[in-house]
Amino acid sequence: MTTNIVVIGMGYVGIPMAALLADVEDFYVTGIQRRSKRSGWKIDCLNSGKNPFEGNEPGLDQLLERVVKNKKFQVTDNYDVITKADFVLIDVQTPVDDQKKPRYESLKEVSKLLAPHMKKGATVIIESTLAPGTTDNIVLPLLEKHSGMKRGEDFYLVFSFERVMPGKLIEYITDFPRVIGG
Repeated sequence: MTTNIVVIGMGYVGIPMAALLADVEDFYVTGIQRRSKRSGWKIDCLNSGKNPFEGNEPGLDQLLERVVKNKKFQVTDNYDVITKADFVLIDVQTPVDDQKKPRYESLKEVSKLLAPHMKKGATVIIESTLAPGTTDNIVLPLLEKHSGMKRGEDFYLVFSFERVMPGKLIEYITDFPRVIGG
């Protein structure tokens, strides 16, 4: 059985996570990246099987090349791909402001954009680092409002933050235990 996965946010968490999932038999992964001046270039880079990160990321170059060559991973800026997704992973940045308060603009935007495209039965997994309560108080209301669906009845919502270290991205994702709340 084929599993379709969408990973939103092609950064230090999203890229290795998407590539690792795409390397699993019968998993097909589409990454979504905003086509902005700052990071839109990653779309073409990743679709050519290249690693956009500077520095040494053991195993990532070969992994990206393999999953793109095998047509298991592609990247777009089009949220329509979510209509076929069994799982949607959110891996967007959550920076802090000058007062050290988290800024959730990207998370809110992505939640609004993905919601109308979710299929019934999909699972949304938030991997971005969030303060306690953010999933239920910010993301859930946006998903329900913009999808017209209800969590637990029509879709599922999970929080499982990812911690990675540049230079050890694949190692940290594959070797460290994770906490999952759903």
